[in-house]
Amino acid sequence: MEIPSISNYDASRFSAQTQRDSAKTDSFADVLDRAVQNNDVRELRSACVEFESYFIHFMMREMRKTLKSDEGILPKSSAENIFQDMLDEEWSKNAANAGGIGLSDMMYNQLSKTLMDV
Repeated sequence: MEIPSISNYDASRFSAQTQRDSAKTDSFADVLDRAVQNNDVRELRSACVEFESYFIHFMMREMRKTLKSDEGILPKSSAENIFQDMLDEEWSKNAANAGGIGLSDMMYNQLSKTLMDV
């Protein structure tokens, strides 16, 4: 059984993805804090939708990892992989803004009761 090595490119791409994911969750915490401090329900709703968008994108990325990348006539290039990730991110935003999977509604209902009434 051959174990593929991790190239510097793959390691740096993983590091960049991790940093982007961390920045997104940090921004959710910042927006949530601002919404609570300002008692702004619209900002809270926006933060919940943004979090749902991130969650859907994460699920799509993990599902794509289960597909074989060597299928097809030509292997995918790194540019095509980057484009696919960006397309998935936009689809996730559109899905979340159109109602999503209900996560943002549940979060909003819970957080508005516990945080906004304080």
